[in-house]
Amino acid sequence: MEHILLNNYSHENDKYPYEKINFWVNTLLAVDFLGKDIIVKQLMGAEYELKGEYEYLDVKFKPNSCERYPYNVRVPIEILAKQSTQNVVNILLHVIDGYVALLDINNMDLTDFNGEISLDNVEYRVDEKVKLQ
Repeated sequence: MEHILLNNYSHENDKYPYEKINFWVNTLLAVDFLGKDIIVKQLMGAEYELKGEYEYLDVKFKPNSCERYPYNVRVPIEILAKQSTQNVVNILLHVIDGYVALLDINNMDLTDFNGEISLDNVEYRVDEKVKLQ
């Protein structure tokens, strides 16, 4: 698993603690794909903010200024996992204009997202354009 450390400045009162957000990001990036090293550099120490309503949570990133992700892929990596309620959760990493923009977490059945995701048995999905052969 990667060891990305996001910027935890002023996140002590967030609904979902820094440790949880950091763990989700690192779990998502535990699989290899083309350009992953650039994504990791962009996220190392990146600032973020949380936006969420009921069945979803968005983690909006302000990535580090480094090289752009060179592949024209909006979602290079995503995972399917389960909440403690057994609802399936989809976690997608969005890259816009070459920079990590958003970690998009959605409950697939549109029930409320409770933040308790089991990452014991996840299914990784890598976009075909960036999949390692």
